Amino acid sequence: MPLEISFTIEINGQTGRNFYDSYPTEKEIEKAITDMFPQGYIYDQFAGENIYPIAQVKKVYRLRNMEGIE
Repeated sequence: MPLEISFTIEINGQTGRNFYDSYPTEKEIEKAITDMFPQGYIYDQFAGENIYPIAQVKKVYRLRNMEGIE
């Protein structure tokens, strides 16, 4: 079974929508953070505090060809 290796950026436990063929650059990680946190943080009105982003790059293994699997 041929595997396809890709990377995704996870911010505060939420997996990103984009998959990268190689490890994302620092600019790509910063862009993903600013897409989810445009002001740099989110104010949690119930806790009365700011939530700041924590980014993590995850390695994802996917099957390249699904035809031969039954």
